[in-house]
Parts: sequence; structure tokens; C-alpha cells
Amino acid sequence: AQIAYTGRNYLVQWYPPSKPYLAQACQYLQCQIKLPAQIDYVNIDSHELQAQIPEKNIYSLNLQIQNQSPFAQAWPFVELILHDKREKPVLRKVFAPADYLSPQELERATVTGLAAKGDYPIKLYFEQANTKASGYHVSVFYP
Repeated sequence: AQIAYTGRNYLVQWYPPSKPYLAQACQYLQCQIKLPAQIDYVNIDSHELQAQIPEKNIYSLNLQIQNQSPFAQAWPFVELILHDKREKPVLRKVFAPADYLSPQELERATVTGLAAKGDYPIKLYFEQANTKASGYHVSVFYP
């Protein structure tokens, strides 16, 4: 019982017919069944930062996220760090899945997540006021 409780998220991924039973148990135990969040399987294949409207400091960040695991995973958070020419960070922005998924995708995301062995394009828009940056670093993580 303890193994099923602590490993419920993975058990549902590896043996989907267990989900209704575990969901019923979670109602009683006040727990949730969530998608796995193993960052070692999620990476960024490509990324590009562009000025969309330079006079208004509007930028876009395009990236391609890959889930290399054999099972679906939760959508990760995206971290963007702008740095100066000395590689010193001047700004850090964190984008939650709600920032880059549409409301319909977000609703499905809690159930379906990043499909196994899938590639996903993401486009983020943001305003960046008066920060002089010469480079950037982008990564994904789970809080």
C-alpha cells in the first residue's frame, strides 16, 4: 500500500488500468495523481531570442522542447537569463506552462502532458524594458 501511495504517479504511467483505483484511493487519502516530472528526460532542442518590436522592447523566445522519456511528463517551467558581455546575469524570467500554453492546451496538459518521445514548439512573448543584454541562456526545470 505504501509503495502504491508514494509511487502512484509512476504506477499510472506504467500501468494505466490502475488509474481509476488510485484516483478513488486518492479521494479518500486527499492526494493527487500527477504526471511525472523527471527533468533528465526533458531538454531544449533549439532556441532563438528575437526582438519583435524593438522600439517597444517586445521580444519573443522560440524554443523546441523534447520529451525523451518512454512516458508522458508534466510541462516544465522555462527559465530565461539575460546576461551582459561579461556573462553577468542582468535579468531572470521564469515562464510557467500557463504562460506559454493556450487555456485549452493548459486544461489538457494536466491530463496528457508532454507525450512520450515528443517534440513541442513553444513561442513566448515578453516585454523587456531598458536592460542592456548581449546574450542569454534558456533552460527548463520543474519547481
